[in-house]
Amino acid sequence: MSGGTLLKALEHGAAKDPALVVPGGPQLSYGQLREQVSMAADRLAQHGLGRGDRVALVLPNSAESVVLFLAAAVVGTAAPLNPAYKEEEFRFYLQDTAARALVVPRGEGEAARRALPEDVALIEARIDHHGQLVLRASTPATPAGPRRRPTVTTSPSSSTPAAPPAGPSWFRSGSATWPPRPTTSRRPTGWARRMSRSASCRSSTSTG
Repeated sequence: MSGGTLLKALEHGAAKDPALVVPGGPQLSYGQLREQVSMAADRLAQHGLGRGDRVALVLPNSAESVVLFLAAAVVGTAAPLNPAYKEEEFRFYLQDTAARALVVPRGEGEAARRALPEDVALIEARIDHHGQLVLRASTPATPAGPRRRPTVTTSPSSSTPAAPPAGPSWFRSGSATWPPRPTTSRRPTGWARRMSRSASCRSSTSTG
Protein backbone atom coordinates (compact mmCIF):
# COMPACT_ATOMS: atom_id res chain seq x y z
CA MET A 1 0.00 0.00 0.00
CA SER A 2 1.54 3.30 -1.09
CA GLY A 3 1.66 6.38 1.13
CA GLY A 4 -0.94 8.15 -1.00
CA THR A 5 -3.33 5.19 -0.92
CA LEU A 6 -2.88 4.77 2.82
CA LEU A 7 -3.63 8.42 3.56
CA LYS A 8 -6.62 8.28 1.23
CA ALA A 9 -7.98 5.30 3.18
CA LEU A 10 -7.62 7.23 6.45
CA GLU A 11 -9.52 10.18 4.98
CA HIS A 12 -12.69 8.09 4.68
CA GLY A 13 -13.26 8.09 8.43
CA ALA A 14 -15.31 10.87 10.00
CA ALA A 15 -13.04 13.10 12.09
CA LYS A 16 -14.73 12.27 15.42
CA ASP A 17 -15.26 8.55 14.83
CA PRO A 18 -12.93 6.23 16.80
CA ALA A 19 -10.11 4.84 14.67
CA LEU A 20 -7.77 3.38 17.25
CA VAL A 21 -8.66 2.12 20.72
CA VAL A 22 -5.96 0.73 23.02
CA PRO A 23 -7.34 -1.25 26.01
CA GLY A 24 -6.30 0.65 29.10
CA GLY A 25 -4.64 3.26 26.91
CA PRO A 26 -5.44 6.16 24.59
CA GLN A 27 -8.22 6.34 22.03
CA LEU A 28 -7.64 8.19 18.78
CA SER A 29 -10.35 9.41 16.44
CA TYR A 30 -9.79 9.40 12.68
CA GLY A 31 -9.06 13.10 12.84
CA GLN A 32 -6.46 12.64 15.58
CA LEU A 33 -4.94 9.63 13.84
CA ARG A 34 -4.60 11.53 10.57
CA GLU A 35 -2.97 14.44 12.40
CA GLN A 36 -0.55 12.23 14.33
CA VAL A 37 0.43 10.21 11.25
CA SER A 38 0.98 13.37 9.20
CA MET A 39 3.11 14.96 11.91
CA ALA A 40 5.16 11.80 12.44
CA ALA A 41 5.71 11.43 8.69
CA ASP A 42 6.92 15.03 8.49
CA ARG A 43 9.35 14.44 11.34
CA LEU A 44 10.72 11.28 9.74
CA ALA A 45 11.24 13.25 6.53
CA GLN A 46 13.00 15.99 8.50
CA HIS A 47 15.40 13.33 9.76
CA GLY A 48 16.44 12.62 6.17
CA LEU A 49 14.14 9.72 5.32
CA GLY A 50 12.24 9.45 2.07
CA ARG A 51 10.72 7.25 -0.60
CA GLY A 52 12.20 3.77 -0.72
CA ASP A 53 13.96 4.07 2.64
CA ARG A 54 13.34 1.22 5.09
CA VAL A 55 12.49 2.30 8.62
CA ALA A 56 13.00 -0.43 11.21
CA LEU A 57 10.52 -0.23 14.09
CA VAL A 58 11.22 -1.92 17.41
CA LEU A 59 8.18 -0.92 19.44
CA PRO A 60 5.73 -2.53 21.86
CA ASN A 61 2.04 -2.92 21.01
CA SER A 62 0.83 0.63 21.57
CA ALA A 63 -0.82 3.62 19.93
CA GLU A 64 2.54 5.11 19.00
CA SER A 65 3.59 1.90 17.25
CA VAL A 66 0.52 2.12 14.99
CA VAL A 67 1.10 5.82 14.29
CA LEU A 68 4.78 5.24 13.48
CA PHE A 69 4.02 2.18 11.35
CA LEU A 70 1.64 4.26 9.24
CA ALA A 71 4.01 7.25 9.15
CA ALA A 72 6.95 5.10 8.06
CA ALA A 73 4.79 3.53 5.34
CA VAL A 74 3.82 7.00 4.11
CA VAL A 75 7.41 8.28 3.99
CA GLY A 76 9.16 5.10 2.86
CA THR A 77 8.79 1.44 3.86
CA ALA A 78 7.91 0.29 7.37
CA ALA A 79 9.94 -2.68 8.61
CA PRO A 80 8.59 -3.75 12.02
CA LEU A 81 10.86 -6.06 14.01
CA ASN A 82 10.01 -8.20 17.01
CA PRO A 83 11.17 -6.43 20.20
CA ALA A 84 12.00 -9.88 21.65
CA TYR A 85 14.80 -10.47 19.14
CA LYS A 86 18.31 -10.85 20.49
CA GLU A 87 21.25 -8.67 19.45
CA GLU A 88 22.53 -11.07 16.76
CA GLU A 89 19.04 -11.31 15.28
CA PHE A 90 18.62 -7.54 15.21
CA ARG A 91 22.03 -7.20 13.58
CA PHE A 92 21.05 -9.57 10.78
CA TYR A 93 17.65 -8.01 10.10
CA LEU A 94 18.92 -4.42 10.23
CA GLN A 95 21.50 -5.31 7.60
CA ASP A 96 19.22 -7.52 5.53
CA THR A 97 16.47 -4.90 5.29
CA ALA A 98 19.08 -2.22 4.50
CA ALA A 99 17.32 -0.07 7.08
CA ARG A 100 18.28 3.60 7.09
CA ALA A 101 16.75 4.30 10.49
CA LEU A 102 15.86 2.44 13.66
CA VAL A 103 12.98 3.70 15.82
CA VAL A 104 12.86 2.61 19.46
CA PRO A 105 11.11 3.88 22.59
CA ARG A 106 13.14 6.36 24.60
CA GLY A 107 15.48 4.49 26.94
CA GLU A 108 14.48 1.05 25.62
CA GLY A 109 15.49 -1.42 22.92
CA GLU A 110 19.02 -2.01 24.19
CA ALA A 111 19.65 -5.13 22.09
CA ALA A 112 18.57 -3.32 18.92
CA ARG A 113 20.71 -0.31 19.81
CA ARG A 114 23.80 -2.48 20.26
CA ALA A 115 23.18 -4.08 16.85
CA LEU A 116 22.79 -0.73 15.08
CA PRO A 117 25.15 -0.30 12.08
CA GLU A 118 27.17 2.93 12.09
CA ASP A 119 25.39 4.35 9.03
CA VAL A 120 21.84 3.84 10.38
CA ALA A 121 20.03 6.66 12.17
CA LEU A 122 18.77 6.06 15.70
CA ILE A 123 15.43 7.72 16.45
CA GLU A 124 13.82 7.66 19.89
CA ALA A 125 10.04 7.92 20.22
CA ARG A 126 7.99 9.02 23.20
CA ILE A 127 4.61 10.55 24.01
CA ASP A 128 4.84 13.93 25.76
CA HIS A 129 2.52 15.23 28.49
CA HIS A 130 0.27 16.75 25.79
CA GLY A 131 -0.25 13.35 24.21
CA GLN A 132 1.87 14.25 21.18
CA LEU A 133 4.38 11.90 19.60
CA VAL A 134 7.94 13.21 19.91
CA LEU A 135 10.79 11.88 17.76
CA ARG A 136 14.41 12.62 18.59
CA ALA A 137 17.25 11.52 16.32
CA SER A 138 20.48 10.65 18.11
CA THR A 139 22.22 10.19 14.77
CA PRO A 140 21.03 11.51 11.37
CA ALA A 141 20.25 9.25 8.44
CA THR A 142 23.13 8.96 6.01
CA PRO A 143 22.67 9.05 2.21
CA ALA A 144 21.36 5.75 0.92
CA GLY A 145 23.91 3.45 -0.66
CA PRO A 146 24.53 -0.22 -1.38
CA ARG A 147 24.82 -2.47 1.65
CA ARG A 148 26.31 -5.93 1.82
CA ARG A 149 23.87 -8.57 2.97
CA PRO A 150 25.07 -10.85 5.77
CA THR A 151 25.92 -14.45 4.98
CA VAL A 152 24.76 -16.09 8.22
CA THR A 153 23.22 -19.48 7.41
CA THR A 154 23.85 -21.55 10.53
CA SER A 155 21.34 -21.96 13.32
CA PRO A 156 22.15 -20.03 16.50
CA SER A 157 21.95 -21.62 19.92
CA SER A 158 18.69 -19.81 20.58
CA SER A 159 15.40 -20.95 19.13
CA THR A 160 14.06 -19.46 15.92
CA PRO A 161 12.63 -16.00 16.73
CA ALA A 162 8.91 -15.41 16.61
CA ALA A 163 7.63 -13.69 13.49
CA PRO A 164 7.43 -9.90 13.77
CA PRO A 165 4.16 -8.13 12.94
CA ALA A 166 3.19 -8.28 9.27
CA GLY A 167 3.48 -5.11 7.24
CA PRO A 168 4.93 -3.61 4.07
CA SER A 169 8.21 -5.37 4.90
CA TRP A 170 8.18 -8.56 6.94
CA PHE A 171 10.05 -11.82 7.40
CA ARG A 172 8.89 -15.41 7.44
CA SER A 173 10.10 -17.44 10.41
CA GLY A 174 10.39 -21.19 10.74
CA SER A 175 12.51 -21.81 7.63
CA ALA A 176 15.09 -24.58 7.53
CA THR A 177 18.00 -22.17 7.87
CA TRP A 178 18.45 -19.15 10.08
CA PRO A 179 17.90 -16.32 9.50
CA PRO A 180 14.78 -16.88 7.36
CA ARG A 181 14.65 -15.52 3.85
CA PRO A 182 13.03 -12.10 3.56
CA THR A 183 9.58 -11.83 2.07
CA THR A 184 8.10 -8.53 0.98
CA SER A 185 4.34 -8.00 0.95
CA ARG A 186 2.63 -5.09 -0.81
CA ARG A 187 -0.78 -6.04 0.53
CA PRO A 188 -2.25 -3.94 3.33
CA THR A 189 -2.31 -5.59 6.73
CA GLY A 190 -5.55 -7.07 8.05
CA TRP A 191 -6.34 -4.17 10.36
CA ALA A 192 -5.67 -1.72 7.51
CA ARG A 193 -8.10 -3.57 5.25
CA ARG A 194 -10.72 -3.61 7.99
CA MET A 195 -10.20 0.11 8.62
CA SER A 196 -10.62 0.87 4.93
CA ARG A 197 -13.78 -1.28 4.63
CA SER A 198 -15.26 0.24 7.78
CA ALA A 199 -14.56 3.76 6.55
CA SER A 200 -16.04 2.94 3.13
CA CYS A 201 -19.22 1.60 4.77
CA ARG A 202 -19.60 4.77 6.84
CA SER A 203 -19.06 6.87 3.72
CA SER A 204 -21.70 4.91 1.77
CA THR A 205 -24.20 5.14 4.63
CA SER A 206 -23.75 8.88 5.03
CA THR A 207 -24.22 9.52 1.31
CA GLY A 208 -27.11 7.08 0.87
